[in-house]
Amino acid sequence: MLRATEIHRAPAPLYSLATKGGTVFGGCGDGSVLAWTPDEPDRIRMVARAPAAVFALAALDEDGVALGTQAGELIVLDRQVRSQRAAMFAHAAGVHAIAALPDGALVSAGADGCLAAWRVDHTGGLRAERRIPLLEGKLRAVQVSADGKMIAVAGADGRIRLLDTERYNEHASWPGHDGGTTALLFHPAKPALVSGGKDGHVRVWDLHASNRELLSLAAHRSTVYALCVAEEGRTIVSASRDKTLKRWASSDLSALERLDATRGGHARSVNAACTLGQELFSAGDDGRLLRWLPDQNG
Repeated sequence: MLRATEIHRAPAPLYSLATKGGTVFGGCGDGSVLAWTPDEPDRIRMVARAPAAVFALAALDEDGVALGTQAGELIVLDRQVRSQRAAMFAHAAGVHAIAALPDGALVSAGADGCLAAWRVDHTGGLRAERRIPLLEGKLRAVQVSADGKMIAVAGADGRIRLLDTERYNEHASWPGHDGGTTALLFHPAKPALVSGGKDGHVRVWDLHASNRELLSLAAHRSTVYALCVAEEGRTIVSASRDKTLKRWASSDLSALERLDATRGGHARSVNAACTLGQELFSAGDDGRLLRWLPDQNG
């Protein structure tokens, strides 16, 4: 059983999380990017300030951290995450998700319904490689497969789309969730994709059998905003607008644990979840960055 320890309480909602090099980064509604490390558990640093709320964060292999804002700006921080290396308005509306590709490129999903591919060039600028209009509503989630060959993207129309990373051709598209698909995760051990939606369901799709639905769980009472792998692939964590996180066994998605206010959890929507080593972190509309540790009282 886990219990939350509060790392920080920001004056604005926390919308996004990412980890890189032993550091947890959090994106805030006031545009600040916060950093925390286990080596300095009582210290939180502000490493960047964007001109609008930070909706998305992603760690990059070659550079530092990429962030996407409510205003549609894409910003790349340098390898030491100390200064801005590149920035441009990438989308006509908010950047809701970012993912890094193995070759050093990155993709962004925007509220303008476009998926865009970018590369940081040697001069420090961002170069657009592709822009793909996918739907009229918002794109809310993007994930890259472990082998780097496929991109999963989804949004307001509820459909889940699979594209290759070589030419960004669409290979499959199918209906995922009523009202919109808001979270995606490639399964850590199976050829499957896990999705979450505005319907509160978590679903598993078989990528080797025409993307048929393997499982559907009424996991939450409201929108599933985030999915992440924990405990070296043994568990999957979902985070929801219903103020809870839930832990599931990755083998069969059987329920393991509900993490809510009775465990020191969030008082408002849980917007993001990530892991650093064996530890789970979450962020929410209450402005709290939480670290979930084994409950010493059982």
